[in-house]
Amino acid sequence: MTFKDTLHKKLFWDSDFEQLDLEKHKKYVVERVLERSPDWSQFKLMIAHYGKEQLIAIIKDLYYLDDKTISFCHYYFEIPKEEMKCYIRKQSQPKLWY
Repeated sequence: MTFKDTLHKKLFWDSDFEQLDLEKHKKYVVERVLERSPDWSQFKLMIAHYGKEQLIAIIKDLYYLDDKTISFCHYYFEIPKEEMKCYIRKQSQPKLWY
């Protein structure tokens, strides 16, 4: 059984799952599994499929992750937040204050 066979299709509701290429669309796959997968085994299989080093490189290059996922990746993979594009991008966007 491959990693793609174990992925929850509902994570990719907005795309054609059959056309999903795990190498070509790896940023998309990693973002969806990190942010939306309800299953820890999906996360572990993702690490096994991509390898920890490649996964860290992908995470550093993602344009968006929510705050909770950024913190999780920071602690779990020991990635400095300042090395994540999504964190830098978030910091450079001013927030409204009341």
